[in-house]
Amino acid sequence: MPSERFSSSAGAILTMVGVAVGLGNVWRFPYMMGSYGGSAFLLIYLVFLVFLAMPAIMAEWGLGRGLRSGPVNAYQRTLGHRFGAVIGWVLVFAVFMADSYYVVVIGQILTTSVAVTFNWKAQSNWPTIAATGLIVVCTYWVLSRGLKRGIEAVSRVIVPFFLLAMVALAVRAWTLDGATEAMAEFLKPDFSAIGATEVFAAMGQACFSLGLGGTLYVMYGSYLNKDQSLAKTAGWTAFGDVGAAIMASLFIVPAVLALGLNMAAGPGLLFNTLPQLFAEMASGPVLGLLFLLALGAVAFLSSLAAMEVVQHELKAHVPKLKNHAIGVSCGALAIAAIPPAVNPELIGTLDLIFGSGMLMFGCLMAVIAFGWGVPRLQAGEELGSRASVLLPWLRFVVPVAIGAILIGYLVSV
Repeated sequence: MPSERFSSSAGAILTMVGVAVGLGNVWRFPYMMGSYGGSAFLLIYLVFLVFLAMPAIMAEWGLGRGLRSGPVNAYQRTLGHRFGAVIGWVLVFAVFMADSYYVVVIGQILTTSVAVTFNWKAQSNWPTIAATGLIVVCTYWVLSRGLKRGIEAVSRVIVPFFLLAMVALAVRAWTLDGATEAMAEFLKPDFSAIGATEVFAAMGQACFSLGLGGTLYVMYGSYLNKDQSLAKTAGWTAFGDVGAAIMASLFIVPAVLALGLNMAAGPGLLFNTLPQLFAEMASGPVLGLLFLLALGAVAFLSSLAAMEVVQHELKAHVPKLKNHAIGVSCGALAIAAIPPAVNPELIGTLDLIFGSGMLMFGCLMAVIAFGWGVPRLQAGEELGSRASVLLPWLRFVVPVAIGAILIGYLVSV
């Protein structure tokens, strides 16, 4: 049973926002808007965020806090000892493998920030490999300081820095000639462009952007104090998540449109279009450095949460590693990150296997485990005054919606 607790509600919320905000907001959200209907996509996304993703995140927190345990033990107690253990360890392994390439992407962001600042181009993968190693070392240092002095402390610094950086960048983007007109045109909702594909994409983005997956929030949920409202925490987390996505879009979208670049560039928007954007903007190197450092810092918080899950489960279930779990987990991460760092083309393949699909599977397991495995009275206590509405919703509606996302993902692969 985790003995640590967040020091305050504000610290818990900032930590949760730090997990939620990441590449899914800054990298994925703007190009999803550009590819799937613009502002009409945004409105549909917000609906799914409120009615699908927020209840799901409450279920993950409730599972962790209600049982005061990490993912493996939580699934054992709700889904059956053997089956739950298998599910728990599969999800822990999946989040570890996802982090093995996620830290490489953060390393790429750091090397790109240097390249943008000094107009330099790497001739090999060694700068990315070195930057990835630095991320792993920082992970070890933060985890070794514990929840309050480590994870919570860095979250209190990074999240406000990221949000302030996005505000500054958005203000700068709107001063470009033609930015206001281009953004106004882009924000006119065209619901004629919305079909089943766009609705499905918005549903998936609502879950993806919050970082649902049946592990990270289950673990952090076990650190929540009993008197902290899950509904209010979910609201603030979603608000911070949406705010980050919108602020990033308010910088990227008007700048890209004003300079005549391709808003529908897809996944290549971050690493292909944005360097061109910074090259064409006045003070581009400074703006590029600020943007990439903010992005790398907030992405680090999501990576940190993944390794907190791994080291905790090693400590809880492998007695011989109790005093060395952080070192072993970070060492294993350094080794697992070598292939994608040496050959970045592996990142796409690894993401197909351990990324969105496994996240949706993990979220589905967490919602089922909380809705059907936790005793009804206890689940109601976790959900608070809205339990009479939320619990049936979590039992019958949310699993079907998440299952549809998962099936759609598998069909599209």
